[in-house]
Amino acid sequence: MIDSFLISGFIVGLFGSLHCIGMCGPIALAVPRFPLSYNLGRVLTYSILGLGMGLAGSVVRLTGLQQGLSIATGVVVILAAIYTLNKHRFGRRIRMPNITRFLSEKMRPLWHGKTRFHMLAIGMLNGILPCGFVYVGLAGALTVADPLKSTLYMTLFGLGTIPAMLAMTVAGMKLSASFRGKLHKAMPWLALLLGILMVLRGMELGIPMISPVMSGESCH
Repeated sequence: MIDSFLISGFIVGLFGSLHCIGMCGPIALAVPRFPLSYNLGRVLTYSILGLGMGLAGSVVRLTGLQQGLSIATGVVVILAAIYTLNKHRFGRRIRMPNITRFLSEKMRPLWHGKTRFHMLAIGMLNGILPCGFVYVGLAGALTVADPLKSTLYMTLFGLGTIPAMLAMTVAGMKLSASFRGKLHKAMPWLALLLGILMVLRGMELGIPMISPVMSGESCH
């Protein structure tokens, strides 16, 4: 039986990808020939990142601190969401490392290729572009604290993003700036809900599907 929290990875990807239409939409529009290859490239990168998060989380799990990891990560996500919702009240913005230019330079030669492999490679590079939406997904994968399940979490996350990105490729950039702005504003609320779910999961309150007791689980 699939952990209900893993399913949340798909849900976050599905609804959160609407936020990415304005961010990654131009790239999606530029690969109309093999959109599926491009999107599978992104999913592959997300899966690899999920594996890394799972390995890191499993180390914490061995120390018996998985509950604390889930709660702490959830609190960080909640604080990040609150900051985003109220960033106009802060004097300075938090700056993330800028690797966009570096990755764009790596993508440039690939645009000259017309094969599925080139589009797959572009998708893989696009998957590691700085994106708060992806960071939220990776935070969820970290709390799963299991290499296989964390990989599955991010795979489901990536699959959840495909419908919106394929729709963008097919329909084109027809969404109004106002509507895209509303989607952008909805993302922090989604992150807030996921952060709360992480905290509840770590508290192990015995609530099925939301906060199950896992500390007593054993491997068979």
